[in-house]
Amino acid sequence: MTDIDIAWLDLTQDPRDLSPERKTVCDLLAAQGIRLVHFGARDEAMLQADLIVLGQPVSVDWLPDDKKVLGLRTLNRRTRLDVLAENGLPVQPYGAPSDDGEFADLLTEWNSDGAVVKLDWSFRRAGVTFLSVERGQLPSLPLGFDPTMDVVMQPVIGDPRTLKVDLFAGHVLGAAWLDTRAIATANWQMIGVREQWPACISAEVDEMLAQASKVLLQYGCGYASVDVMFAQDGPRIIEV
Repeated sequence: MTDIDIAWLDLTQDPRDLSPERKTVCDLLAAQGIRLVHFGARDEAMLQADLIVLGQPVSVDWLPDDKKVLGLRTLNRRTRLDVLAENGLPVQPYGAPSDDGEFADLLTEWNSDGAVVKLDWSFRRAGVTFLSVERGQLPSLPLGFDPTMDVVMQPVIGDPRTLKVDLFAGHVLGAAWLDTRAIATANWQMIGVREQWPACISAEVDEMLAQASKVLLQYGCGYASVDVMFAQDGPRIIEV
């Protein structure tokens, strides 16, 4: 088969210090004649690749008009969840309230005294906040919360670890555990030792996430990284 070069642009990832799961993806693709090279900044060599995978939105001015690009260029944080939920995937209950009253209604519906706020611009847990609300008091959305892009999500009751799965065009490339803590606890953002990350997933979860990838592919998303937590009633997608 003809060799294929893929450039993976990720401004948040130092290409000299790739995580174990990223290295595994490189090895698996290499066995199929596909060379995957990570870039932490725009580079002329990146533009020579057959395909560019975007780890986050970038200005279209960066890319030649004829360049084949895969990435979440049209779906923001909220709409990624929308398309999965609308297609029957098990997304953790979430909402996009337009004011504090709608936020209060969501908490009542969930019978919860707290919610996870996720802002569209955030990455690596920046912009993700747990809001605890006193019973009988009106909750308050963060300043600048945009219901067209941002979400509030019901906290997951169950396994506090996060399973991060890399998907590509309907296939599961690999999975890893993030040793996250329950979000209502102190230092919940902390992650454990990287050597503990590699994970095996069940056939059921593999099939579910492959279907999620096929749904996202219809919106121009070839590559996606999906976060899953395991609630008391089973796996729940919490992030894309």
